[in-house]
Amino acid sequence: RVKAANRSLLKRIVGVRLFRIGFLPPGLYSTEILAEYNFPMLIAEFGNALPKTEWIEGKFPRVRFGDAWARHLPGTLQALLLIFVTTLRLLWLSLKTGKPALLVSHGIFEAAIVYTLSTILRVPYFCHIHEAYDRSEMRRFNIYWWLLCFEGRILRNAEHLIFPEAGRARIYQERYHLNPKKMSLVYNCPRRRSDQRGVDLRERYGIPKDGILMNYIGGIGAQNALLEGIKAVSHFEKLYFLIWGWSDTKTMTLLKDTAFQLGIPERVKFLGELKKDKWEVIAGCDLSYCIYAPCDLRGRNVATASNKLMEAVACGIPVITSNHPDFKDLVEPHKLGVCTDISVEGITAALKKLLSDPQLRSDISESQRQWHEKSFNYEHQFAPLIQKFHDVTNA
Repeated sequence: RVKAANRSLLKRIVGVRLFRIGFLPPGLYSTEILAEYNFPMLIAEFGNALPKTEWIEGKFPRVRFGDAWARHLPGTLQALLLIFVTTLRLLWLSLKTGKPALLVSHGIFEAAIVYTLSTILRVPYFCHIHEAYDRSEMRRFNIYWWLLCFEGRILRNAEHLIFPEAGRARIYQERYHLNPKKMSLVYNCPRRRSDQRGVDLRERYGIPKDGILMNYIGGIGAQNALLEGIKAVSHFEKLYFLIWGWSDTKTMTLLKDTAFQLGIPERVKFLGELKKDKWEVIAGCDLSYCIYAPCDLRGRNVATASNKLMEAVACGIPVITSNHPDFKDLVEPHKLGVCTDISVEGITAALKKLLSDPQLRSDISESQRQWHEKSFNYEHQFAPLIQKFHDVTNA
């Protein structure tokens, strides 16, 4: 809940996000930075269930619309009604408290909401395009399929578009005939960090002092090549694979069974979702696993849009990642880690290269810290957009 005075939309920048802005690091960072520049901010969070308030990050006002009733409806109908109801609520708040100066969307559902509000209220809007979709890859008539029918119109009418990766921006520009002057590239980097101290994960999880720790943090599925990673880990008796994330039961069972069959269940630890001390956990590891095995557009052109890659860089943790052009062109020239093909043999070779050469790991860590301080931080990435927000809100 928020105080009544904070519910006013009048002359504010109103960001819209499904569930929680903190689930989307670049959404959180951009909002924090705008608030630090004294822009009047308000975040509207909506969904069929909202996380507990103690999980909320960010010191800025917000309104939260939780509609538990929607969970009893079919997926597409549920999503459509949530979009419709949230739009009506924000429209009512605008009529009651005053029109916002600018709307900002952080996803495809949110873009539909701000486009509708903009059309009615005649208010400009910005769109963060965090994910890339191809309508032909969607299941016909599901909510994404329907929203993608209108995505081109929504993006063409936006005041400005913010993409996390150049390949995605190029695809969308060609697909929807977007104006390149209204497009910006902002990498999904963490905010600048100076404290690199890590927590003692060996003591926390009962791992030998000479154990080498490799983390994975994020969604757990076929696109993350974790099955190949587990098989590669079996070749290194001192290597421990610490996996944090969410998954469906079938995938999790497959991965656990594989670790058991290889005789390494004690060296592959599934630790659930990481909600606290994320930075200390990352910094407490020796390697970070960041491999994508894309099967659709959403999994391609990922490198500078990858939170897990950039978070490892910020903490000075060498990464193992795929040798797709987007990753290879970023990781190798900047000396951020080792690229490999997505196979047990390739991942095993990459691990051997890093584990057998402590000096290489040290050199990578130093290069990562330098690049994070210089340009791979959200303050640097987002800085060129501050003037655009000034221009639009002042107008």
